[in-house]
Amino acid sequence: MINFRAITEENFDTIIRMKRPEEEHFVASNAYSLAQAWLYRDNNDVYPFAIYNDEEPVGFMMLDEDLEERCLIIWRIMFPVEHQGKGYGTKAIRQIVDLARESGKYDFMIMDYAPENKIAEHVYTKLGFRPTGEISNGEIVLRMDLQDYICKVATLEEMDVKWDYEIAHAGEDRENWVIWKKSSIEHMLQGKSLPYYGILDGQIISEATAMLDAAIVQNGAGLVDGKTAYLSAFRTIEEYQGKGYFSKLFHFMLEDLRDRGYEKVTLGVEPEEVENKQIYAHYGFTEHVKNGVEMYPDGTEIEVEYYGKKIS
Repeated sequence: MINFRAITEENFDTIIRMKRPEEEHFVASNAYSLAQAWLYRDNNDVYPFAIYNDEEPVGFMMLDEDLEERCLIIWRIMFPVEHQGKGYGTKAIRQIVDLARESGKYDFMIMDYAPENKIAEHVYTKLGFRPTGEISNGEIVLRMDLQDYICKVATLEEMDVKWDYEIAHAGEDRENWVIWKKSSIEHMLQGKSLPYYGILDGQIISEATAMLDAAIVQNGAGLVDGKTAYLSAFRTIEEYQGKGYFSKLFHFMLEDLRDRGYEKVTLGVEPEEVENKQIYAHYGFTEHVKNGVEMYPDGTEIEVEYYGKKIS
């Protein structure tokens, strides 16, 4: 049975001695790969493993993770000539895909291969990896999506469902949410706003809205114009928070606005929301635009700091 183990004193020499056929130059040597793993050791995101079949070391794999992008990369995988053609590669990759999917940490996986390596192309595409159209260092890049999570501009029907969910969970300020639903749908139909939803397995779990008209934004002067959109209504259902879903939606929204010709985005945050301010600064919102006071439909007033970011 295929299993993965750390590189230790016991298997180090065996892993180093593994060789590909002389005529093949598709994969770097395991010694070079381990040197790269050591080089990036402080990042804590590169993981070399020995691949075993039961108790016998039969191959080598090195993974690289990008938690911000929720991506797991199979950076290297190799089997020496004596262990090729036995199905170990297929089993190892399938097992890594299953583990990555079960972890919930990653939305997709990436791997690549040399164009002349037709065996790798056949194995990887058979497992479900598909070409992205990119070429990296002369190699064809493949991708496999792990989560059924999509980001999109919301439809009217989806808005109705999401707002009814928010109203049902609103508590004492339910009337505010009823008013916000009505105005949000009106603004979308008038082309004054763009609602963005993140949908996982058919359920709307995250959202954000881009306001495109200064007239619908409190303190809108300097926050919205023909090239600047104001971002608001950032929400993710609690059980899905901290898993990168909103980050993916947020980046999708910025890309979509950029494609629509917008050059800058702004947002507001309450002064005491220190954690949110740090998150927005990480996203690049470091330009302080102004301060202001906003009012809820029920008359509640809140202080707000406004920040901006160029997106083109």
